[in-house]
Amino acid sequence: SCFATGFLGWEFGLTMKQSMLISIFTSMLAASMSGFCATFGAVTGLRQISVSRYSFGWWPNKLVALLNGIQQLGWAAVACITGGLALTAVSDGHVSLILGIVILAVVALLISCVGLKAILVYERWAWMVFLVIFLIIYGETGQYANNSAPATVTGSSLAGAVLSLMAIVYGSSASWCTMASDYYVHYPAKTSRLKVFLMTTFGISIPTSIGLVAGCMVASALNTKPEWSAAYDKGIGYLIQEMLHPRGFAKFLLTLLVLSGINVNVISIYSSAISFQQLARPLARI
Repeated sequence: SCFATGFLGWEFGLTMKQSMLISIFTSMLAASMSGFCATFGAVTGLRQISVSRYSFGWWPNKLVALLNGIQQLGWAAVACITGGLALTAVSDGHVSLILGIVILAVVALLISCVGLKAILVYERWAWMVFLVIFLIIYGETGQYANNSAPATVTGSSLAGAVLSLMAIVYGSSASWCTMASDYYVHYPAKTSRLKVFLMTTFGISIPTSIGLVAGCMVASALNTKPEWSAAYDKGIGYLIQEMLHPRGFAKFLLTLLVLSGINVNVISIYSSAISFQQLARPLARI
């Protein structure tokens, strides 16, 4: 989904350089907010939404929990759609987008029910696979990046495009702040808050920036690569399949990228369930 977000700067009429700089620094700023929120997990032993009871009170906090649950389901939907498009491309259209979305949602739900420890083990190693994939994307597409094309917007339109991209990127990285401490509650209370802040901030901003910059780079080549542009119009999965070679290897990488949607979904569904449990005591049993 970060890779797809990287195309927005091009769609807004910004240059590759502008899109990259906005994406990187906005992601770091937003991730620092999530990093700060993460510091409450170990010291309090409370889930992120539970901490807000001190600010909102017992009953008003239920509204916060409801909104967060809906938000996490929304992000899960985004990941399902992106992964579903990848599955559709891999199968050459034999697997419909709807079926792809259902497959991703069910698999993520099953993993989410296994428990926090299993989730952390999965997330601890999964990133390595996706780092290699993005390095391959950089290697195969970097030569086509176009940094000479000027921005197609000026004046107030340029300012609007910059602010719009900043808002989207910020919302993506800052959205983790409503659940960051969920994954530190099992840490000792004396765990360094500075270490938690730094590890969380860079743990979010670095991989997010890698995906965003890759998207910015590939998007800049759409004007000079008509075959890429045609594939992009069909879906992000078809574009990835078109720009990577050989064809069979591209399908293999696409299949692995489908797992990235599961990564996001597992976290979103798990934390969403924690939020819904706080709406009423009977829900804590689910």
